[in-house]
Amino acid sequence: MKPIALTYHYKFLTLGFLFLLNTANAQWKNEIFNADPEQEFKSSKGLQFKKPLQLGLLQYTKDNEYFQPNSPGETFFGQRIWAIGELESARENQPLTIRLGLSIQFPFQQQVYQKLAAYPIVQLEYHGKKSMIQAGNIDAHVQHNLPDPVISYDYALSNPVEYGLNWRSKHKYWDWNSWLNWRQLAVTTTSQQEIISFGNRGNWQIVNQKNLQLNLPVYAMMYHKGGEDLAIPKNIQNKLSTGAGFQLSLIPQKWFLEIWKGFSNDFSPQRNQPFRNGDYWLFSATKQLSYNHRIQFNYFQGTEFHSPLGNPLFGSVNLNNPYKSMPLNNLLFARYSYNKKLNSNQSKGNAILEFRFEPIFKIPENEFLFNIGLYLKYTLGGKIAYQP
Repeated sequence: MKPIALTYHYKFLTLGFLFLLNTANAQWKNEIFNADPEQEFKSSKGLQFKKPLQLGLLQYTKDNEYFQPNSPGETFFGQRIWAIGELESARENQPLTIRLGLSIQFPFQQQVYQKLAAYPIVQLEYHGKKSMIQAGNIDAHVQHNLPDPVISYDYALSNPVEYGLNWRSKHKYWDWNSWLNWRQLAVTTTSQQEIISFGNRGNWQIVNQKNLQLNLPVYAMMYHKGGEDLAIPKNIQNKLSTGAGFQLSLIPQKWFLEIWKGFSNDFSPQRNQPFRNGDYWLFSATKQLSYNHRIQFNYFQGTEFHSPLGNPLFGSVNLNNPYKSMPLNNLLFARYSYNKKLNSNQSKGNAILEFRFEPIFKIPENEFLFNIGLYLKYTLGGKIAYQP
């Protein structure tokens, strides 16, 4: 039987519902990790042939101090450099773009060159009037606009390039995104399991006015970890995350409000963790204070919830150590971000500095947690939509 939250927790939920707490995007759009996932898909006429080249550098520092058995925290510090070339041959209604490049990650560790990782970039992107499909490298999972409990920006630092298939379709009142990501190959000699994730996200635009926008998003994401003929047999994992949201944007006031209700389900052949099913509520309110400053307030309540690709802070179980778990997880937290473009001359490159701070209060344990991040991103060259 699942534990029941304390009464005053539901008062928080009621208060959140009355004020329709929400964010335009749970991951809040930024220029450090995201390109433009909501782009319009337009066909070019005539014949075009161009070879822009983009060079990029990202310096990142992020420290998670959670102090919990299920999520003790982690530190990320390093650099990433990349070079991407773009070749486009666009006939009428048949635009095809090919991107080739390389992304190299330099994490700061005691033996850095043993951890240095190079990711080849080979992407085919086809645009129609209302849709786009990618093969090879695809938009990272942080660009699918899923709520925070089921995605983690930390993967954008530790696993920056993703491979698979990605399809987007955008219409007047709704848009849809489906993707498949082959995250890890099976290696039989070392018993490394394959990891595959695939999902769908839809968004219905109920109201789209100059001063007010109202959206109803839904998502479903599947995670599979397995493999045959491993030297040491391991349990197969099948996990499903689903959810629906309510998003309200008050444009003149620069308020973005959101409510999410989500579920998790583990239907693996063998039990891999203490909880088979779980659910959560997420209430958020974001205020754009000025062009550079943004603040967000959140309340999260999870009951036996788990997500293999989500931030472990929101989970009720440590997926690497199933004995470290807590059935009920209540978090009250804020986010502050400062985003600044450091140069105004685009011909000399695009430099962006971002600082983030997230104080977290865990109730009813009365524990204080936090994470802090500082990012510097510099790009030079052609304007290429795909960014590692």
